[in-house]
Amino acid sequence: MFLLIALVTSCDLFKGKEKATNEAVQQELAEIDWNVVDELPSFPQCQGLVGQEAKNCFEKVVTQHMLTHLGSQQFEISKSINDTIFVNMVITSDGEVQLKKIKQSALLQRELPELQEIIKASITKLPKALPAHKRGIPVTAKFVLPIYLNID
Repeated sequence: MFLLIALVTSCDLFKGKEKATNEAVQQELAEIDWNVVDELPSFPQCQGLVGQEAKNCFEKVVTQHMLTHLGSQQFEISKSINDTIFVNMVITSDGEVQLKKIKQSALLQRELPELQEIIKASITKLPKALPAHKRGIPVTAKFVLPIYLNID
């Protein structure tokens, strides 16, 4: 009889421990600053680099890719342009590079209306990235790529 009572009440103890564990996990997740990652997104050629070197390599790969695509275009303008475009992108937890938004001035929109489509096409051709990590878990990371245009 004592054994039966112990078995019945011990199930409630396990439920209580499970609930406490779930609450502790939820509290820990709520305290994590998901906007700050432990490991930045990367590309295969940047693997093994850490800190500022990893960040510089990532930015170099994206910048070189964009410069290659923009440099192969012929632009006709009526005014010289010295402006900056801000390209908001996301590297998903699966390593997919996604374009979120392009911010550009009204002058750029008038002078180079095809520029947004060229940038979109370039982003879709970026190689698959290695996602950012937070506590060992792949996470989505946002970043902004400024593109400085100086066209005479």
